[in-house]
Amino acid sequence: MVNVIRMQMHVMFSRKSTICMYFVMYILMLINFFGNVIQYYEYDIWNMYHPMKLVFLGENSSLGFYFMQYYPFLVVMPAGFSYFTDKNSGELIFIETRTSKKNYYLGTMIATFATTFMIFTFPLFIEMILNCIAFPMEALGDQSNVQMFEPIYTEMIQGYLFSELWLFNPYIYTFAMIALFGVVSGILACFAAVVSMFGISKFKILLFVPVYALLYLLRIFKKSLNLEFTTNYFFYLRIFCVEHLNETVYVLLLAILVAVIGMMLFIKMRKDELS
Repeated sequence: MVNVIRMQMHVMFSRKSTICMYFVMYILMLINFFGNVIQYYEYDIWNMYHPMKLVFLGENSSLGFYFMQYYPFLVVMPAGFSYFTDKNSGELIFIETRTSKKNYYLGTMIATFATTFMIFTFPLFIEMILNCIAFPMEALGDQSNVQMFEPIYTEMIQGYLFSELWLFNPYIYTFAMIALFGVVSGILACFAAVVSMFGISKFKILLFVPVYALLYLLRIFKKSLNLEFTTNYFFYLRIFCVEHLNETVYVLLLAILVAVIGMMLFIKMRKDELS
């Protein structure tokens, strides 16, 4: 199993789509970072915003906003095509001769998750470090320009996803939210990969559809069911949003999606064993 995971990750990181997406994340992060450096150059410490409020995934990052527009497609690019590519290139037959089909499927899913997680988090972790170096860590400001002692500021903070962690430590909170973003990205990539295992589409471009359809359906849930909280992935994947978020539903949906992926993977493995 370990050898399969190692081999699959090596193959994934050698593909052009994976390398391209890795560089795209670094480029976007650097553009956001240097844009902040230029914008807030010579700002007084008392007027400066908290370093973590300037991260790429932050609510006030315009670049992060546009990134989220294309996120359903970008999240599939690094590793979501893994099975489809292996099958069409003939590598699937070669790999299965060296290991069991069960190990291949499980190893591919783990490698897909790990590869996607690394690509969508490592550049953002580096940005955290750069922000701590470039901006004063004593700064406590917020882009809303609401003062910390005002009651509305407390209400705004409580609207954050898992706000208790922010109150405990803003840096640990930002690190955890970036990691959670990577986890969600990895799960969505696995969803695209497991759907491709059923041969639903013969065209690679159509493998973008499952993740897009899933996130789009969640977005329209609020309107169709008149929910009091938002179901738009924009506000759950970005940091410092206060758009009526529901932590319990968020965690529950992720658990359901993981269960669906596991069930589909089990069905695929059983089907191959009987064939």
